Amino acid sequence: MQPDHAIDKYLSCVNQVIRVLRQDKPIDAVLWQIAFVLQKTLGQPSEYNVGITYNNTHVTANDIQAEALAEFQFPITIDGVKAVLYVYTLEVAVLGANQKSLAVTISNLVAFSFSGKGIKNDEEVVISSSHKRKMKRNKLLSNFLEQSNPDTGVYNELMPNKVKQILLISTLYDAYSIATNEGFTEEILKEYRKYQISDVPRITGVSNCEEAMELMGERTFDMVVMIMNVDKARKPELGCIAASELNNVPFYILLNAESDENLYAFDFGQRFKGIEMVFVQTGSTRVMLSMIKLLEDRLNVENDIQKGLARAILLVDDSPMFLSKYLPILYETIFKQTHDIIDSISSDELHRVLRLRIRPKVLVAETYEQALEYYLKFRNNLFCVISDVEFPKAGELNPNAGFEFLEYIRGDKPELPTLLQSADMKNSITALENKFSFINKNSLNLKKEIGTYISQNFSFMEFKFKKSNAEVIATASTLAEFTEKLENLPIDSLMYHSRNNHFSLWLMSRGETQISKKIAPFQLENHINVEDLRKHILSVINKYTHEINAGKVIDYEQVNSFKGDYTYLLSHGAIGGKARGIAFVNSIINSFDFKEHIHGIDIKSTETYFIGTGEYNYVSRFINFEKHIYNETEDDKIQSVFLQVPLSDRLTVKLRKLLEHTQRPLAVRSSGLFEDSLSMPIAGLFKTY
Repeated sequence: MQPDHAIDKYLSCVNQVIRVLRQDKPIDAVLWQIAFVLQKTLGQPSEYNVGITYNNTHVTANDIQAEALAEFQFPITIDGVKAVLYVYTLEVAVLGANQKSLAVTISNLVAFSFSGKGIKNDEEVVISSSHKRKMKRNKLLSNFLEQSNPDTGVYNELMPNKVKQILLISTLYDAYSIATNEGFTEEILKEYRKYQISDVPRITGVSNCEEAMELMGERTFDMVVMIMNVDKARKPELGCIAASELNNVPFYILLNAESDENLYAFDFGQRFKGIEMVFVQTGSTRVMLSMIKLLEDRLNVENDIQKGLARAILLVDDSPMFLSKYLPILYETIFKQTHDIIDSISSDELHRVLRLRIRPKVLVAETYEQALEYYLKFRNNLFCVISDVEFPKAGELNPNAGFEFLEYIRGDKPELPTLLQSADMKNSITALENKFSFINKNSLNLKKEIGTYISQNFSFMEFKFKKSNAEVIATASTLAEFTEKLENLPIDSLMYHSRNNHFSLWLMSRGETQISKKIAPFQLENHINVEDLRKHILSVINKYTHEINAGKVIDYEQVNSFKGDYTYLLSHGAIGGKARGIAFVNSIINSFDFKEHIHGIDIKSTETYFIGTGEYNYVSRFINFEKHIYNETEDDKIQSVFLQVPLSDRLTVKLRKLLEHTQRPLAVRSSGLFEDSLSMPIAGLFKTY
């Protein structure tokens, strides 16, 4: 387990225990939940068990009948009553120092929260005044961090299930072939770096199923991939698949060529029981990346929809060869569009990485029944459905299954974008007659056509305001533009987008989670009239915009207007010590409710505008420092040299808009980068104009 992952897991355990302790439940139920949470955090049920004894109550996390190799006791005294938390290690498991510390922490939580009667729901816990001051300081800090990054909490809850350990089963020659293919592991790392994806998986290789089964008994894996290449007579051994199933690890087959499919009788669901999916080597490691991302999407889609209103793309196809070619294209398109959005709205590296988690998820169905199950479960969270024409239905290959599935969707949710794909061009005629979009699966321009379809139908970059007949009447690429267009949007368009949840969908795809989650439940039927709905959406956006901008340095180029008492950055680059100090004080003022702590006080900050070092760098390009600056000792002459160079056109335009906006006197003050430096204490001592 990686250290950072372990810390996250331990913190999650503590938070879960706190939530359990706050519940109004019988003591034995609460104790069992605590034991269960701690056991799950420590490891597998076959490795650890946890028990708690309190008064005449004794509970254990699980009922596995195995002899404990060691027993660790963590005594608790509650109102004079002895209680004990036990941790049992089974098989060859050991209890490390960090795990012991976690058990001690849980014991202290239990002791602090329980009384002889049970959980203290209504009683006040007596805390010392010094402890109260410490808690208040911690609350101020947490409020500040939450105010500064309101979306971070949502992002951190997304994509909790990651593929970190992969077991690769292959012959020695297959492993050599892959390893020498431009460096298999290096190529996967390159793909992860390309899309700025964190948590690169570790790949462990074995040459046969016996070694795989032995290793699965010793270590935890997230995914098993068996490569079928040269040894065509070789088939997956049932014991290897059974071991994967027993450990609840998805088992994948990676074939060398499409012709190998007939070795396994994959048609009509007759694939070996226990095999998750089959893919085909296409000469690129992007297939492996797609397999990993597809598994992660399946494991996380429900959580991400619930926590972050994530969206999904449903792909229906039963051809391993086509999926192996198509999924890399689809994921590349999704990652590119997501990156384009992130680049346009955020320069913070942490937010860039976290925002990637909100990208659309991909779900693959290989039969009609599986496709229908996915659709009914996620119908309100789908971007689109992309379907083959011929695939299994009711256990038989159905040549019209795709048409039948999309017809069902059209009758249930006609506004949902759908796309038919087929290698048989005869199906394009039927698709045209039934007004379905169609793409040839064998098209040489498949990548371009898919990108065009996604861009036209559900581009994440700009919102396309449409009438109910799908006619585009306006577009918006920023939140400010979106708000401006929404204010005067025709009622027909407002009703169309509201009924289909398009506003929330677009906002969430751009990472505006707070707005999206607040307007998603409020559709047309929740309001008296359409104008009431419009006012609600605009009110949510304006409130969120104020909350997120208050106390922050706003890049003027992202908003293109001056509104409210905010702090604006007029030119990119670093800001000096005084500017940094003003920005910090401004963030403090807007992060805390001082009235809660000091009655009768009202503190506000004034509008402030920063010009970063980018403008200084621009002006410096037109000055001969060797001739006019380095040997000059008089400040007035150095100043006159700089004053002779005009400001950049971009800054001049912004300053003119600023003068039109403000009706107050302006104080212009210098702010040096080194003015807070101990070695240059007078670097920022300049005039105020």
